[in-house]
Amino acid sequence: MQFTINYSTQAAALLQAGKIEIDRFKCPPWADLVAEARQVAPVYVHFDLRAGNGRLAAGEVDFDEIERFLIETDTPYVNVHLLIEDDVVGSADEAIERMSADIEAAARRFSADRIIAENIPYRVNSADEIGGKYARECVDPAVIRAVLDATGAGFLFDIAHARITAQNLGIDLQTYIDSLPIERMTEMHVTGLGQINGMVTDH
Repeated sequence: MQFTINYSTQAAALLQAGKIEIDRFKCPPWADLVAEARQVAPVYVHFDLRAGNGRLAAGEVDFDEIERFLIETDTPYVNVHLLIEDDVVGSADEAIERMSADIEAAARRFSADRIIAENIPYRVNSADEIGGKYARECVDPAVIRAVLDATGAGFLFDIAHARITAQNLGIDLQTYIDSLPIERMTEMHVTGLGQINGMVTDH
């Protein structure tokens, strides 16, 4: 198991001063930032890929660039966010089909065992910082499980996202977590929660 934190100049200074210990810095796929962070510690790239909007399946994503980051940083997984940027989809089956199609496209390039799918934070009647309003089906544990079963992808479990989702849906947190495919978990994100303009957020 490896412990990774988001890269920042402050975190880099703490690491160099011996005040924290980590295995890697987590970075978005920004070449300059990755290069800067790699001067201090190994890097793990977290991609802004979305399963459900059709771009992966349509070949509108630069797979070559993703592969370069994987090779350059020895990042073991390609993460995707289970995210359909619509208020409503026709059915749970439609959500499963759309998200699975994108993941399968990524898996054809990188193999299913390197794809991990992340649960997103569901907010009621509000815009989410990673993509605006989206379908409730995206956070349905049965839908998430069906997508993983159909594609062979692993699960990236984000605890804060689960907390936000449970709160906004009025569901007991432990009940919601217990219904997620935790047995498929490959990676876990842990962060605190705060409020921005009255909205509970993890960023």
